[in-house]
Amino acid sequence: MCSTADNLILILDAYEGQLLGKFTSHENDKSLPLEISYTPDSNYILSGSGDGKIHIWSSKNYKEVAVLEGHLKPSTCV
Repeated sequence: MCSTADNLILILDAYEGQLLGKFTSHENDKSLPLEISYTPDSNYILSGSGDGKIHIWSSKNYKEVAVLEGHLKPSTCV
Protein backbone atom coordinates (compact mmCIF):
# COMPACT_ATOMS: atom_id res chain seq x y z
CA MET A 1 0.00 0.00 0.00
CA CYS A 2 1.37 3.43 -0.89
CA SER A 3 0.19 6.95 -1.54
CA THR A 4 1.39 9.24 -4.28
CA ALA A 5 1.86 12.97 -4.75
CA ASP A 6 -1.04 12.79 -7.24
CA ASN A 7 -3.51 12.07 -4.38
CA LEU A 8 -3.78 8.35 -5.15
CA ILE A 9 -3.71 5.40 -2.81
CA LEU A 10 -2.35 2.30 -4.54
CA ILE A 11 -2.50 -1.32 -3.44
CA LEU A 12 0.27 -3.35 -5.07
CA ASP A 13 0.99 -7.08 -5.08
CA ALA A 14 4.08 -7.50 -2.89
CA TYR A 15 5.58 -10.24 -5.06
CA GLU A 16 4.81 -9.18 -8.64
CA GLY A 17 4.26 -5.43 -8.25
CA GLN A 18 0.90 -5.70 -10.02
CA LEU A 19 -1.65 -2.96 -9.28
CA LEU A 20 -4.52 -4.49 -7.28
CA GLY A 21 -6.49 -1.41 -6.30
CA LYS A 22 -6.53 2.37 -6.65
CA PHE A 23 -8.47 4.79 -4.45
CA THR A 24 -9.21 8.39 -5.32
CA SER A 25 -12.34 9.37 -3.38
CA HIS A 26 -10.48 11.11 -0.55
CA GLU A 27 -9.54 14.79 -0.70
CA ASN A 28 -6.10 16.24 -0.18
CA ASP A 29 -4.66 19.58 -1.20
CA LYS A 30 -1.28 17.79 -1.64
CA SER A 31 0.23 19.59 1.32
CA LEU A 32 -1.00 17.23 4.04
CA PRO A 33 0.57 13.91 4.94
CA LEU A 34 -2.46 11.62 5.19
CA GLU A 35 -2.15 8.32 7.00
CA ILE A 36 -3.39 5.11 5.35
CA SER A 37 -3.75 1.91 7.31
CA TYR A 38 -5.32 -1.53 7.43
CA THR A 39 -7.68 -2.56 10.21
CA PRO A 40 -6.17 -5.17 12.58
CA ASP A 41 -8.05 -7.98 10.79
CA SER A 42 -6.83 -6.69 7.37
CA ASN A 43 -10.40 -6.61 6.01
CA TYR A 44 -10.53 -2.84 5.51
CA ILE A 45 -8.28 0.02 4.44
CA LEU A 46 -8.75 3.42 6.08
CA SER A 47 -7.60 6.84 4.97
CA GLY A 48 -8.01 10.31 6.33
CA SER A 49 -9.04 13.16 4.07
CA GLY A 50 -8.41 16.87 3.76
CA ASP A 51 -12.13 17.59 4.20
CA GLY A 52 -12.25 15.87 7.62
CA LYS A 53 -13.81 12.62 6.42
CA ILE A 54 -12.43 9.13 6.97
CA HIS A 55 -12.83 6.79 4.00
CA ILE A 56 -13.09 3.02 4.42
CA TRP A 57 -12.57 0.51 1.60
CA SER A 58 -12.87 -3.27 1.54
CA SER A 59 -9.53 -5.01 1.08
CA LYS A 60 -11.34 -7.90 -0.63
CA ASN A 61 -12.87 -6.04 -3.61
CA TYR A 62 -11.33 -2.53 -3.15
CA LYS A 63 -14.76 -0.83 -3.11
CA GLU A 64 -15.55 2.00 -0.72
CA VAL A 65 -17.83 0.72 2.04
CA ALA A 66 -18.21 3.77 4.30
CA VAL A 67 -17.36 7.42 4.80
CA LEU A 68 -17.23 8.74 8.35
CA GLU A 69 -17.98 12.43 8.74
CA GLY A 70 -17.81 14.81 11.66
CA HIS A 71 -14.29 16.17 11.86
CA LEU A 72 -14.07 19.90 11.30
CA LYS A 73 -10.41 19.80 10.31
CA PRO A 74 -8.47 17.43 8.04
CA SER A 75 -8.24 13.82 9.23
CA THR A 76 -4.54 13.13 8.92
CA CYS A 77 -4.22 10.20 11.35
CA VAL A 78 -6.42 7.10 11.40
